[in-house]
Amino acid sequence: MDQLSQAFRQQAQSAEQLRSAISGQLGSTDWIGQSASNFRDRWTQEYEPSLRALAGELEELGGYVSRKREELHQAGNVG
Repeated sequence: MDQLSQAFRQQAQSAEQLRSAISGQLGSTDWIGQSASNFRDRWTQEYEPSLRALAGELEELGGYVSRKREELHQAGNVG
């Protein structure tokens, strides 16, 4: 269960790194026009918040698995 918890937390970090990398790249890309504006709007209103939410949920799941592992350990069901 420790590995599962770690996996969730690592993937949360990956999602946050992806969000950060794309935001940085988008901010430094010379792209103008209506398509650029539309994409940037969708990024900030849809995609970026979705990646933040994903990272948060994965982190939360990692904590949940850790808590359950501890509960099972205390109950004597996990070594």
